[in-house]
Amino acid sequence: MPYALTLAGANVTTTPVDFEPYVVEDRELITGQNPRSDHPIGAALIAALDRKREGKRAA
Repeated sequence: MPYALTLAGANVTTTPVDFEPYVVEDRELITGQNPRSDHPIGAALIAALDRKREGKRAA
């Protein structure tokens, strides 16, 4: 699958060990490599929401 995504123009990053948690944030997109990434994705989502909330308070 990474090969096909790369051919389509995607920038694909993976962990060297299968099924290790791995999360990528790119602007508004937060994604994980596999099911074991669920807790890190949740933490990244909460952090992103906190940043957004803090930005609204400053405005």
